[in-house]
Amino acid sequence: ASDWSSDVCSSDLALTALRHDPTLAQAHNALGVVALFYEWEWAEAERAFHRAITLDPLYGEAHQRLGMLLTVQRRFDEAREMFERAQALDPLSRIIATMAGYPAYYAGDYADAARRFRQVLQLDPNFSMAHFRLGLACAQQHQFAEALEELAISKALSDDRDVVAALGQVHGMMGHREEALAAIEELATRSKTAFVPSYAVAVVYAALGETGLALDWL
Repeated sequence: ASDWSSDVCSSDLALTALRHDPTLAQAHNALGVVALFYEWEWAEAERAFHRAITLDPLYGEAHQRLGMLLTVQRRFDEAREMFERAQALDPLSRIIATMAGYPAYYAGDYADAARRFRQVLQLDPNFSMAHFRLGLACAQQHQFAEALEELAISKALSDDRDVVAALGQVHGMMGHREEALAAIEELATRSKTAFVPSYAVAVVYAALGETGLALDWL
């Protein structure tokens, strides 16, 4: 997860860099990241990513970020194509390989998404992000035992707040109220020393069927 203040700083630095050299692909990519994830200015983000790719056609990360934007917009066929280009440019990137499963996941093709995440784990069994995403894909297919196993591995590798929320969500889907509420309590404890998004708590309450509380947190 990214820190908001650092990304705003990145945006300011990127603008400063572009004043000195408007052909810096990395700077355009940085602006696109902020526009996509924090400002939700999708047209602006798309322009920035395309500009980065035009300036440096071999820049795999810009293709990856554009693939994420296209996924957010549910332009899944275009997203798949963009992730394929990113993988061709950077075939050893575990992050790109994992994110290449996003179009399938968000299109509701959880089996294909799980297949892609497993392929990443064949290359690196200790890559937390792929375990996390595989756990989510398994949960959506009601393969709860495997989902909990994958998420537990991810938590052991990264101890990420989003994995805590996902574990709570899966327990909620299974009707394990005590375990789900324990995840919410853990998130509350973490929020005293680090940023925890309200969404992380909302997904657990939603899985428990506590719609009102979920909407309050959202």
